[in-house]
Amino acid sequence: MVKANVAWVPTFDIYEASRDLQPAQNQFWLHDHLHPALAEYFRRNPRKENYPSGWRPYGTLNGWAARSAFATTRASSTRSLASGCSASWGCHPIKVIQHATSNNARILGVEDQLGAVRAGYLADLIVVNGNPLDDIKVRYPLTEGAGIEWTIKDGIACHAPTLAAEVRDIVRKACRAASR
Repeated sequence: MVKANVAWVPTFDIYEASRDLQPAQNQFWLHDHLHPALAEYFRRNPRKENYPSGWRPYGTLNGWAARSAFATTRASSTRSLASGCSASWGCHPIKVIQHATSNNARILGVEDQLGAVRAGYLADLIVVNGNPLDDIKVRYPLTEGAGIEWTIKDGIACHAPTLAAEVRDIVRKACRAASR
């Protein structure tokens, strides 16, 4: 992969949510921020075309096979990272940030336009409460006492807590309308 300049981005979060949907659906922020139309997508109904993977039959053998595949992918990701491949799992926080910014710009062939904070570069930024090198979770939008304070998109600064409150209001109104 390194010789062929191939980047690998293993996505473990979606695996976890798909493997065991119930904990994913019990996140503290989900009730206030999930629009009813999107919630309907994940509601159990085997007749729907979009039947979520978390609701498929998941017996002991399937669970064992999935855990085994996850362990293999995790080990492969660690080996790839050690060999110089652009993988973003299991890294020091500075490496995670680099993989999300400058490495992706390089992979896409636009490192002369994106991926760094420099004059003349395009940049969307987040301003967090805390140091992500001390605790990477400060970049999570809804981390209590930390989280994203500002989002700057195309030069427009938006206060993230205000946006989150607006989303909660939209979801509350949609839930009321759906329950009528």
